Amino acid sequence: MTNTQQDETESGQPVKISAENLPIMDKVDYVYVTYAQFAVNSMDMRIAFGDRLPPDGRVKPVIGLTLPHDVAKSFLKAMAEAVPKIDMLLERMQETSKQQTIEAPIDKQ
Repeated sequence: MTNTQQDETESGQPVKISAENLPIMDKVDYVYVTYAQFAVNSMDMRIAFGDRLPPDGRVKPVIGLTLPHDVAKSFLKAMAEAVPKIDMLLERMQETSKQQTIEAPIDKQ
């Protein structure tokens, strides 16, 4: 994801202050989480991730993030764009699976 900031000159024309595309996705550790909480204040957004454990549903805390406002805003925008695309893909996969089930020949022996 490219991180950009926009500013305006006195004439109102946008000027790109900085742009970066740092490939870090393969350089960090990942954990699988099934639970998240967030809190927002005037300076930042905090997201706590955990894993819900059966049988009692207790949540094991895993990691927390603190995002400054501009990063949280970019994160939420990226998520808002990505989630509907993932939903469409999942719907297509379900539809394809249903069609394959309907069209599959029944083996009668």
